Amino acid sequence: TVYVLGNKSIDVIDFSAPMPQISNEGLNFGQGVNFGGERRVDIVGNVAYVADWFSGIHLYDISNPNLPLLLSSFHTPGSPKGMIVRDNIAYVPDDDHGLQIIDVKNPRAPKLIAHLQTSGLGYTPKLAGNLLYLASHRGGFQIIDVSDPTKPQQLSEYDTPGKAWSLAIQGDKLYVAD
Repeated sequence: TVYVLGNKSIDVIDFSAPMPQISNEGLNFGQGVNFGGERRVDIVGNVAYVADWFSGIHLYDISNPNLPLLLSSFHTPGSPKGMIVRDNIAYVPDDDHGLQIIDVKNPRAPKLIAHLQTSGLGYTPKLAGNLLYLASHRGGFQIIDVSDPTKPQQLSEYDTPGKAWSLAIQGDKLYVAD
């Protein structure tokens, strides 16, 4: 047991409890929270979209933040390292399986609508208008036209000298954490 003294409180942390389950395996939807390989989260409205390194993506109802409820899971073929959701479409970089594009309009039944194989290992996506910028670890980054999410088109790519982990867009500049 650890006692943590704060400004106006003492928190007690009990380490004797059993370790949390590592995956959602065996859980019914609406139960628990996955304590596995979560890497990124994107929140739209009352739904948290979680990219899980080990088991795909998970959608949680967070209307009560103290009790997130698992709505569904979608297993991707690879290892999701990030995700961004816009207009009920999830763009999921899936490691060496490229970009998975998933319709999440019904958060209880996500469905794959497109796949685009990319070089490198898909990590961090950023959207600007109809362009998706994708950091790809061993492959620099790609610029992908997603104006029609069912038919993504890679427009260009640039191989950075190191390993592109993440990126950010500011105006007409792309900054790559390499």
